Amino acid sequence: MRGLNQTWAQRERGHGRNCALRMLFILVLWVALALPARAQIPLTVDEAERANYLFDHGTQGGRLASTIYRRMPTMDFAFRFDAGFIVRYPLRQFRGKKSVVDIITRVTPEGGVPVFFGEDFKLPAIPAEVDPGGTEIECSGGFSVGEGRYQVAVLTVDELGRSYQKRWSISAVRSRAQQEVPEAVPAHTVRPIQLPPWDGKLEPDGTGIRLTVLLDVAPINPNVFKMHAWDRSFLMVSLGSLLQQTPCAAVRLIAFSLQQQREIFRQDHFDASGFLKLSQAIGDLELGTISAHTLQNRLGWVDLLARLSNQEVIAQDPSDVVIFLGPATLLVRKVPQEMLKPRETTSPQFCYFEYYPYWRAGNELADSIEHLTKARQGAVFKIHSPGELAQAIQKMLKQQKAGNEKPSPGS
Repeated sequence: MRGLNQTWAQRERGHGRNCALRMLFILVLWVALALPARAQIPLTVDEAERANYLFDHGTQGGRLASTIYRRMPTMDFAFRFDAGFIVRYPLRQFRGKKSVVDIITRVTPEGGVPVFFGEDFKLPAIPAEVDPGGTEIECSGGFSVGEGRYQVAVLTVDELGRSYQKRWSISAVRSRAQQEVPEAVPAHTVRPIQLPPWDGKLEPDGTGIRLTVLLDVAPINPNVFKMHAWDRSFLMVSLGSLLQQTPCAAVRLIAFSLQQQREIFRQDHFDASGFLKLSQAIGDLELGTISAHTLQNRLGWVDLLARLSNQEVIAQDPSDVVIFLGPATLLVRKVPQEMLKPRETTSPQFCYFEYYPYWRAGNELADSIEHLTKARQGAVFKIHSPGELAQAIQKMLKQQKAGNEKPSPGS
């Protein structure tokens, strides 16, 4: 906030140059080059007034080279319309020193008052003698809206007062299939993307099921190698929905990255505090950074999947159900059967809640986790919408109740 006040004060005094807007309020984002995602907070009234002036009058430091890509509203698994943006900056313009780049987002409902969000993030120092070529650094931000039309403006500013902004319109409308979905955000309303936390509530006296969730931490778009704000939101919201709708006696949570070939979080007695720690672990995940060992061991992800599966099968006190949860991947190689330890009991039952975004409809090839689930005589549920997730959970519960009967694949 010190930088925002300084920029405003300099403009009031008529200074020709502008400092970057230093704001402590920041939007959920993912930045390449190991910059972590952070929590989102809207601007205060005073801060919004100052930011609005910069939107309308600009800065005097010239143009900041950047490209802003829109993300149109889509309904998430918390029944909200999430929208947002990606900003990419050519890295060579920041050579010679550490830099700070700031983003302000203004979202105005049709016939309403604008809502502002702000963020700042530090860029690593690029030595002046190093030419990064065409390398770009990327960040993303998002917000939630109810049904209606909105005007969106995004302004980005650096420490030299260079700036760039882009404006566009969005419209959030429920489809025919979504008409029965409850209204999570009122019409013509703007809110920050907030992750509804799981309260950790378990069934009394152990009457629920013992559940293991193997969370595949990956972008929704399998062709992307960065976690964006909406990817993190999707994972946490879908996990929260699963746990809220499943009567659990105990929960074990293991989050893993196939790209990095490792576990990124594990808690055997998963609870509400663990839910928040998991969110932080996902936000800190650096998918853009791959270790030399991972590059040398191209099929290490096969070992990882086999190990995760085997741990559940040979556990002394196995779960009743093991659920793989996450977006479909482009990995299609099968885990060799000789790598899979045989069952010693009928538990656990395996399921795969496999999410497909709408743009992959009609191109739903079986991925490696699907092959593994079927090798474990498990059920695969292909999820395209929040409603299908709810249906899959109910089918899973019915199959679990049926005991040792072989689960039939979901649609």
